[in-house]
Amino acid sequence: MTLEEHAFESHDVKYRIRIGPGAEFANEIESILAFLVPRAHVKAKFLIRHIPGAQVLAIAETDGEIVSVCALKGVNREHTSSVVAESAYPLELDRLELGYAATHEEHAGRGLGSHLNAEILSRTETAVYATVRVGNSVEERNLRRCDFCQAGEPWKRTDESGGEYAIRLWIRGTPVIRAPASSAD
Repeated sequence: MTLEEHAFESHDVKYRIRIGPGAEFANEIESILAFLVPRAHVKAKFLIRHIPGAQVLAIAETDGEIVSVCALKGVNREHTSSVVAESAYPLELDRLELGYAATHEEHAGRGLGSHLNAEILSRTETAVYATVRVGNSVEERNLRRCDFCQAGEPWKRTDESGGEYAIRLWIRGTPVIRAPASSAD
């Protein structure tokens, strides 16, 4: 996959949308991270480690400024294994995760998140999952628009200030079906 570009207009604002592998954005990683770190619901160290290796990265810009980002993360068996354990839902360990989604506050409500998610998902044929804070109604709505559904059980996390919040697993694509338990005759 190479870097692709197109225009997207919403609420009389014209956006430049660029989509491609994380490696195609190597010269812009600092700007992307500067945008994501204050907005993403993950620790900066994870963004720094994983954004450059994203399978697909989608960015919306206007007036030369990044205003929305979403990524299809690379395979991370360790992380997926922890999601399986926390959610009590069986995922394939090589399933890709949609995430690191954020939109600048001044551009929220314009369909950018849904558009970037759809652009990314149109470029993969594999089943995908996402994890979202329970109550993040914007991201939950975006995922529903892209045919995701909730799966498993929510689990608790603690933020930097010691506050607790819940995370929920969302899946898209063929769900894993557990084999029925065998019964003794």
